[in-house]
Amino acid sequence: MDSQEEKAFFESYGWVYDYIQRIWFSPSAAHVFISNDDLIEYNISLEAEERLKQLIVAYGKKEE
Repeated sequence: MDSQEEKAFFESYGWVYDYIQRIWFSPSAAHVFISNDDLIEYNISLEAEERLKQLIVAYGKKEE
């Protein structure tokens, strides 16, 4: 995923980006967050990218 696709995917599941801390926060009560450093690690392979997508879905809420 490029950065625009990544942003759209996060937002489609209700995640919110904090531009000051540069962290994505989940909308769930679990208070999960993903930093830019985490994103770099998730983009090293297709398998890692799939794990990122699973995490976004698991802790997000699909917006309709």
